[in-house]
Amino acid sequence: MSGKSLFCSDVPDVVIKSNFEKYDKDGSNVLEKNEMLAMLRDLGLDEKQAEVCFMMIDKDGSTSVSKHEFMEWFKSGEGVKFVDDQERYAFVRGVADAFKLYDRDASGTIDRDEFRALLATGGKDWQSLSEEEIEKALRNVDKDGSGTVSFPEFLAWMDSFKA
Repeated sequence: MSGKSLFCSDVPDVVIKSNFEKYDKDGSNVLEKNEMLAMLRDLGLDEKQAEVCFMMIDKDGSTSVSKHEFMEWFKSGEGVKFVDDQERYAFVRGVADAFKLYDRDASGTIDRDEFRALLATGGKDWQSLSEEEIEKALRNVDKDGSGTVSFPEFLAWMDSFKA
């Protein structure tokens, strides 16, 4: 593996699991936010970069990273590449700041009421939406059908406006 990125599809599972276990200090089989942030800082990210990266890895918005999420992240090859792309990082960081603003209870997801409040800030067109229209908009953004919007879902939604 000399000269290869740590983040690629052919990294042996044992290497990924070893990294996971190294940072799973409490043995809970999930990386709590502080454990994951420690790993990201060890990879050379600053606090803000680590925070945004954590939000991208935590696909379900649980505020922790499961072994499955961790394995997917490693094997995706993405790693922390987006941090090196200044334009993309600035965009993602702005989206992360907006997400945290609307995630009023800091649960890691935007629930239905928070989503309604988010839409209400979109101007007159959004403020006049019926409950059915709000529900339809939420279902459109909530790709996993959880009834809430995780950061990756929110980012994908914001990317669709940017495109």
